[in-house]
Amino acid sequence: MKAQLKLKEGATPTFHKAYTMPYKKEEVEKELLSMEKSGILQKVQHSEWASPIVLAQRNDKKLRICVDYKVTLNKVLNTDHYPLPLSEDIFTELTGSSVFSVLDLTGAYQQLLLDDKAREYMTINTHHGLFQPTRLQFGVSSGPSVFQCVMDQILSGLNNVNDVVIKGYSLYDYYESLVKVLERLKSYNVKVNLEKCQFFCEEIRFLGHVINKEGIQPLPDTVEAITKAPTPTSVKQLQAYLGPFKLLWQVYT
Repeated sequence: MKAQLKLKEGATPTFHKAYTMPYKKEEVEKELLSMEKSGILQKVQHSEWASPIVLAQRNDKKLRICVDYKVTLNKVLNTDHYPLPLSEDIFTELTGSSVFSVLDLTGAYQQLLLDDKAREYMTINTHHGLFQPTRLQFGVSSGPSVFQCVMDQILSGLNNVNDVVIKGYSLYDYYESLVKVLERLKSYNVKVNLEKCQFFCEEIRFLGHVINKEGIQPLPDTVEAITKAPTPTSVKQLQAYLGPFKLLWQVYT
């Protein structure tokens, strides 16, 4: 199953020159070659599309190559072609459950293979030449909806599964769902980060809330963030400020 990117009607290719990185050339080249060797990138000679790379530093101080799709691809991407799950719907489905799992699928985002057109759209331009990603990358505006679409197809037909949370009204109910989900992910070669997953939990923290068989309550940090938020001074800030209140009202009324 390969991820696809949908463009807006009338979209035309954009080829952006590479950003200058005079002091990091050797490090960038080393990382590019490593990504090419791992099959994450594929070197190409020509593309009508090209986006520049930018650099970030990981927690371990190592270099991370990111792509500035804001100046190219994101301008013409259709970001509304697949709906993302609503937080209030997720909470409603989790209500009443007594056993939970939370799966870490962060790495799975970049495990999704791209079709040929998406690879060309996501071509990157570097001082070392042009490369095409073979997998979905962060920074693409429609990435979350593309990922959600593929994961929904992979997990289609399975009960007690919502996004990355597996629930059960009983231990047997939960265990049966957990096994089916893991088997389905394995059949599509989608890997989870076991070190960050939570299994057989009577209580989980998810989307700023504590969830258990007694119900759903906001985390103290969530409440504090709302009460200490600065007074909004624009319509955009007001919309962001009211967002958490809307969620709390929908969940607790």
